[in-house]
Amino acid sequence: MTPERHERSDRLLILILCGLVLVLLMLGYWFYPFPSGKRPDLWSFVVVWLRELIALALGLFALFVVALSAWTTRRQAPESIRPPVPSATSTISEGANATPTQLVAVLLSSQCLPRVVEVSGLQDESADVTLDGRAFKRRSAGGMLGFYDWLRDGRGRVVGVRQYIDDGGDFPWEKSFRGVRRGVSKKELLVFFDGEQAFDEGSSSDQDFGDNFLLADGDLIAITFSARGLGQLAGA
Repeated sequence: MTPERHERSDRLLILILCGLVLVLLMLGYWFYPFPSGKRPDLWSFVVVWLRELIALALGLFALFVVALSAWTTRRQAPESIRPPVPSATSTISEGANATPTQLVAVLLSSQCLPRVVEVSGLQDESADVTLDGRAFKRRSAGGMLGFYDWLRDGRGRVVGVRQYIDDGGDFPWEKSFRGVRRGVSKKELLVFFDGEQAFDEGSSSDQDFGDNFLLADGDLIAITFSARGLGQLAGA
């Protein structure tokens, strides 16, 4: 069970327990042996518990408003003061540590599993991009191939990336790359850094975009991504 489903199950269990407690209190009130010997009639019983339910609903609504206000404030906070995203645990190529402003490229080859390398020089769109000692030329412009999701396993490690390519003609779909497979849609590409093609769908829906170029050098293909806030990535 994924962490999200486990959390939803816990919340449902809490709601069920609260409902059972409420029912027990209502039964206790109905059957309680009052010292006066008088028992509440049905109308009095309904009025008392309707009042309690209204008070409970108002309290829950107030909590919801407070939580919504806190969530809205956090969403509007500048990036510099937001809490950091927990880092995944693995290594980036050549032992380099990821930083909040890092750009990375994933190298695709028919011979080797995908590798993650650091990127520089993307600002000059007329120049080649040097990756792993090789000069790559751009096959796309604008830095927006499409949205992409970082794929995480059950422990939260980033084990791959899912790229949605809006313009399917830019990518060499006819070629075969190790650790890469097509997704459900025709323009969906799944890249796995360590060869294990398994991930947790519930924690793999970032829908990131930007700094997203398609590069090529002969039979090698590279796709660049923004790794801001991810910490370290898997990929040797």
